[in-house]
Amino acid sequence: MNKKIIVTLILSSFLAFKSFSQEKKIEEMYQECLYNSLHDKGKRLKRINKEFENYLIKKEILKDSSGSSYKKFLNALHTSKGKVMKASFTYPYLDSMHNIENGKPIFFKLDSSCVKEIVLNDDFTKHSEKMESLMPKEKTDDLSLLFKKMDEVFSEEDFELDYYKQKFFILLSVYNEVKYF
Repeated sequence: MNKKIIVTLILSSFLAFKSFSQEKKIEEMYQECLYNSLHDKGKRLKRINKEFENYLIKKEILKDSSGSSYKKFLNALHTSKGKVMKASFTYPYLDSMHNIENGKPIFFKLDSSCVKEIVLNDDFTKHSEKMESLMPKEKTDDLSLLFKKMDEVFSEEDFELDYYKQKFFILLSVYNEVKYF
């Protein structure tokens, strides 16, 4: 699949489910839906995410697994004189993700009943509209703008959730693979 399409889909889902920092219900519902849609109830996905997080810590890309460490890294990605910070790594995160369900992408394998529950949640429309307003109006290769918007929207508390960590890992991996970093 085209990497730009993957990035667009991931970013859309990343932002579509972003709710206010005090309210985590939609993100938690989505993550639970994803885990429950997988054959092992997400055990392998959780392990892959933790292994990648530990790799980023070992490479000193992240200081630790705290939300503040993610926020500091996100801030550093866009504040270096308008340039995107370099953070090159060689970790097969996307390949690991694709192999979770026998080579099938997991991004679209959500159980329809739990997706319906998320979409029908009272807060879904409000949050989706707010996050949609953050999407770039024009196509741009300036990743510092994307990371800046993400830094403005997402809090340390957001990055305590598996949902945001996983989406961030995917974006990092896609951009690293296409040599943006």
